[in-house]
Amino acid sequence: MRKHPKWIVTAALINGLFSGMLLAASADFYVSPSGSDSHAGTLEAPFATVRRARDAVREKIKAGLGKDIVVCLRGGVYHLGRPLEFGPEDSGTSEHAITYAAYPGERPVLSGGRVVAGWKQGPDNMWTVALGDVKNGAWWFRQLYRDGQRLARGRYPEQGFFKIKHVSKDHTRLQFTTRLPDRDMGARDTEVVVVQNWSISRELIQKSSPEEIEARTPIGWVGHMACLPKPGMSVFFEHALEFVKKPGQWYLDRKSGVLHYQARDGENPNQHQFAAPVLEQLVCLDGRRDNPVQNLHFDGIGFEHTGFLIPEIGYGGIQGCYHGTNVEAAVTYASPVAIDMAYCHSCSITNARLKRVGASGIGLGKGCVDNRIVGCELSDIGATGVNIGHMKVKNPLWADWPDPRDVPVNNEVANCYIHHCGVELWGGHGIFDAMTRDTKIRHNEIAYLAYGGIATGFVWSTDRTSQQGCLIEYNHIYEVMHRLNDSGCIYTLGFQPGSIIRGNLMHGVRIGGYAAGAVCNNGIFLDQGSKGFLVEDNVIYDVDQQAGARNSAIRFNQSSRDWQIWINNSFDTADQAPEATKMLAEKAGLEPQYKSLLDNEDN
Repeated sequence: MRKHPKWIVTAALINGLFSGMLLAASADFYVSPSGSDSHAGTLEAPFATVRRARDAVREKIKAGLGKDIVVCLRGGVYHLGRPLEFGPEDSGTSEHAITYAAYPGERPVLSGGRVVAGWKQGPDNMWTVALGDVKNGAWWFRQLYRDGQRLARGRYPEQGFFKIKHVSKDHTRLQFTTRLPDRDMGARDTEVVVVQNWSISRELIQKSSPEEIEARTPIGWVGHMACLPKPGMSVFFEHALEFVKKPGQWYLDRKSGVLHYQARDGENPNQHQFAAPVLEQLVCLDGRRDNPVQNLHFDGIGFEHTGFLIPEIGYGGIQGCYHGTNVEAAVTYASPVAIDMAYCHSCSITNARLKRVGASGIGLGKGCVDNRIVGCELSDIGATGVNIGHMKVKNPLWADWPDPRDVPVNNEVANCYIHHCGVELWGGHGIFDAMTRDTKIRHNEIAYLAYGGIATGFVWSTDRTSQQGCLIEYNHIYEVMHRLNDSGCIYTLGFQPGSIIRGNLMHGVRIGGYAAGAVCNNGIFLDQGSKGFLVEDNVIYDVDQQAGARNSAIRFNQSSRDWQIWINNSFDTADQAPEATKMLAEKAGLEPQYKSLLDNEDN
């Protein structure tokens, strides 16, 4: 049995003390949006920023820790001008923890956004605001929120899609079966969005005519036919002023810096709160292989408003929100994460609310060992909720770590409510786990996803890799595959010895109907090379069926039932819950002390 370091026990005890005024009375430093960084950081005279509190904690660490250190954040929004960075110098020790926690009963939020105000009314309920930093090139954003709700940019066509008729050999020009808008969409930050099978591509339009568009960069992942535009694929265009037709839609003009917003009848935008992201990342915990960040904890804190900007190379989706230029390229990229962790040992994020994120939520990357993400809600996520093994890879068909010391080991995601992921990049999962050892994914509620629920593995082979010993148990996964194809509630790739899929309740596998190719959406999809699993006590039902679809409760692709061990499962596609569901429903999903996550209002 693995013996947990003493600091994990210490952190658990500290988290158990975060109630009532005990925390308020015992914290070492306090932070408040109404404070000042020239203050002493006491309850009566708090700091204004977490960065100032972090620096004060560093001084205590330098002097030698004789006890646990707690920083208490009062309620309110802390607008970050740049990501908060924590390194080895911000660590606790094996005996004493460093914890940043919410003041009891209050909701502090670390925001990467900026308030947008000062709207002026124009004709036909079109309101505008001039943003000087956009005009001078210091700011650009692709996401906008009103009262906490993500707003859509203008889209064309308003509903449905164009269909591709022809693709140029260099994959930059597309022709369609119907005529395009007369006005040139080029040089206005208008995007062409190509819906592939299990991914999408987003590229900026260089120029267009009624007959065709030309993108600034090749569209898709060149060299892989499923991740390239092809005749018959669906396409839509996003972000042009003439596309703004419906209330709630918007357009940002880079040259003038003017933000346009289509209001509802009688709506005054100045009576609402608008926010747009400034940052792609909020918090970075960046240790080193020989000196990790350790025993550092965040409890009860909100994280909101990050953006995602189209990279210079474009966004050519591959799988799981990894993207790249072509199959031969040296590096393939994962989407950015709002909270980025590398070489972290025995750290935790607990009781957090991570919302309104442009790309992915939390990344546990190289060298992460014994970390915990527990009791969190992740929602309105542009890509993937939690990415374990988050990394750049040399070759997405062989994504293992070149140095075994970098393998993430024994990390846990438990009792989290992860929902509405993949809202912008579509190919995001609730939880993605690749090239890790002994990961634990337990008692989570994962729902309302454009693509799949939980994915493990990222090698299309039966060769042995770092991926092994993953435990996926007692998760409740439902309402998946709303937009794309070729995944399901649980998706696996490659040889994963010692891995267990146990006691999961899975239902509501949909036919997205947007993607190209045959619909193949499943309860559990054991894709190429999947081998070495114990599949036990799982229930699958309500898997959509329609003519031409190949949806099923269980699917194998270059895998085999004989390569796994199967015990006491109930697999069906009918929409009526089987008798086996009743008993499992009491155990799967959030444990009783975390059920309140399902009732939280979106503030």
